[in-house]
Amino acid sequence: MRQVLRYIMLLPLLWLTVGCHGVDGGGTGEGSQQWRYANLFGASVMSSFYLWNKEVADAIDSWSYSDDPIEKVQQVRYKDDRWSMMTDDIESFLSAVNGTGKTFGFDYVLYLLEDNSVQMVVAYTFDGSPAAKAGLVRGDVITMLNNQQMTFDNYVEVLTAAFSSDEMTLTDAGSRNISLSAVQMYEDPIQTVKTFSHAGRTIGYLHYTGFTPRSGEDLPAVARQFKNAGVQDVILDLRYNGGGYVLTEQVLAALLAQEGEVLAGSIYSTEVYNSDVAAEVEDNTVRFSTSINLSSVADSPQVVDVSDAILSPEHIYFIVSEGTASASESLIGCLAPYGDVTVVGKQTHGKFCSGIVLEAPSWYRSLGSQISPREMNLAVQATASWGIYVMISRFADKDGYTRCAPSGIVPDFAADDDPRDQVALGDPSEPMLAAVLALIDGDQSLAVRRPSARRSSFRLLPKPEPSLPGRFAFGSLPL
Repeated sequence: MRQVLRYIMLLPLLWLTVGCHGVDGGGTGEGSQQWRYANLFGASVMSSFYLWNKEVADAIDSWSYSDDPIEKVQQVRYKDDRWSMMTDDIESFLSAVNGTGKTFGFDYVLYLLEDNSVQMVVAYTFDGSPAAKAGLVRGDVITMLNNQQMTFDNYVEVLTAAFSSDEMTLTDAGSRNISLSAVQMYEDPIQTVKTFSHAGRTIGYLHYTGFTPRSGEDLPAVARQFKNAGVQDVILDLRYNGGGYVLTEQVLAALLAQEGEVLAGSIYSTEVYNSDVAAEVEDNTVRFSTSINLSSVADSPQVVDVSDAILSPEHIYFIVSEGTASASESLIGCLAPYGDVTVVGKQTHGKFCSGIVLEAPSWYRSLGSQISPREMNLAVQATASWGIYVMISRFADKDGYTRCAPSGIVPDFAADDDPRDQVALGDPSEPMLAAVLALIDGDQSLAVRRPSARRSSFRLLPKPEPSLPGRFAFGSLPL
């Protein structure tokens, strides 16, 4: 990764302590050379940067380098950690967190029906995507994938196979067959931007699905649109936002904060590291700023200036769900001490920590003279596609409080997301947005939206594909 050299001061100790475990290069196949170096990389990173490195020290000390590295990281990680992971396809991982990659261009939710069948319901599509071009819209009910009926027993396999392919055929509730071909594209997380009047107030609504670097460059334009319209209250819809980059989060935080706090450089958030990293960190605070440098995560040098776009809203309403995670949760918790914040929806995911992504080849190159050129070449070649996403800190507000730990943010008012209502996101009649508008009206009784008796027989199911809720701290560790 671009930032790996910033951590080099810790690596000599790592190589001496972890390298002495006597990695055995014997054997053949994946369990030998490739796994040997991938395991050494994983154990070294987790022994140094991992937030719970002391708690799992015994597991790291007994790390067997003949094991599957991907499974090993999952076995070693601390009980509160659901997110640290090793991958042998780091490029796809990085593409996913940057909002680019091969995609069909839609998100969905899953429901289990009383007859044991499973329905996939479209939550939203990305502009210009294969799904959007095929006419898929929020609320479309998919009953079969690739001519297979989904049930509770097979839906994981059916969905995994469908989304692992470049071609997919969906059958909707009206027996219409829709063929999709995946394309390489950027999925713009700035989904819906609207301003409207309600109860004598000017409202700005943003449906936002991920803190990508490119959206960090685009968010100030959204804020300027709101500012020019005289927006008083902001509704930020994060129900499908699983997180993203800390630097992009800082952009949005500065746009939503009170101008006086931003200009004063007040503390936005704090980071709690393990004792080894904490000893190297000069300042564990992140401060509001009018200028955020995205150069470490963007494709080209980019400094975002928000000085003319700070909104200073009178009230911020956050729409959340189980899919709201990490950077989204941090944004809510860290802005709360600075203004009137109301959270509406379902309890959030509960990812209360930040992670870094390190590529194994870059890590080995950063060791320099600590290993021989021959061994470095072997390690770089063996781990060419390997990387790790590892939790390095717990984020907190200016007072050290983490609102989403340990199991998510409990909303101030409950409301249910149900795309089967077939109401577009941003439409004032959409149930979760309508709940917020009821609060603005001053009617708390109307804010609570529960499933109807007809829908109580539908059970929400988790998605089977790998979930990547994240708060990616590239460039944020001041070593």
